[in-house]
Amino acid sequence: MSITESKSIKIFFKYLIASFGSAIVMSIYSLVDALCVGQYEGEVGGAALAVVMPLWTIIFSFGLLFGIGGATLMMERRGRNELKEGNVFYTIAFIGAVVLAGILWILINIFENSLLLFFGASDIVVFEYAKKYTFWMKISMPVFLLGQFFTCFIRNDNAPMRATFAVIGGGVTNIVLDLSLVFGCNMGISGAGLATMLGQLVSFGILCTHFLSKKRQIQFVFPHYFKKHLFQIIKVGIPSFVLDIAMGALVILFNNQIVAYNVGEEQTAILAIYGVVCNIVALVQSLGCL
Repeated sequence: MSITESKSIKIFFKYLIASFGSAIVMSIYSLVDALCVGQYEGEVGGAALAVVMPLWTIIFSFGLLFGIGGATLMMERRGRNELKEGNVFYTIAFIGAVVLAGILWILINIFENSLLLFFGASDIVVFEYAKKYTFWMKISMPVFLLGQFFTCFIRNDNAPMRATFAVIGGGVTNIVLDLSLVFGCNMGISGAGLATMLGQLVSFGILCTHFLSKKRQIQFVFPHYFKKHLFQIIKVGIPSFVLDIAMGALVILFNNQIVAYNVGEEQTAILAIYGVVCNIVALVQSLGCL
């Protein structure tokens, strides 16, 4: 085996391990959320998380739209040794992600009740529990989208392990705080929402340390040909966006079918079971995407 081939294999496994760590930790702490809330709140808590799940998918899929789309084009330009042109895509993708995060933040705060009803919260108790969880999401929603965005770029800016440590740090924080807040502080589903928010803040903070690194190459430049480049970013990012958001659309469809054909305690129990199943499916799906 030549030196070049050996180096290529090392780089491949470096990025594979980074992707594997990120995917499995994110899926596991989402599952821990469901298990902790289910144990503390019972069926109604599990049902509420099943209702909230599509909201996560929407937020993260828009982060992937600009993150994967922009990072792919950035790396393509770097391959041509056009570092500045690559940073143009980073700058435009960042502007797009920030604007979209702001729009989604406003819409979620204004239409929270309507969205939860659309996602399947027809039962008043499930609806109230879902609102307790989303209270913390409404405060920090832009961080979730931008965290997904920065993960894509930082991983491609020769720092895959930093992106992985950010996800692991946020995941471990979320799991520890889930146990502490849900059970130790008797906060129930509200504690799970707070733990998720704080976990994301930790993850985002670790990602931001990349901008203090002397090795970073991503930086803001003047975004010329804005519309043309924005269209290219969206075009490249659409496949990942559709793949991710399709899961959310499927959850909404099944949630509403469960609500339509079941009533009372039976409806709540089936929603809770389906929520756990969705988390397991997400775990398997994330590993399959590696």
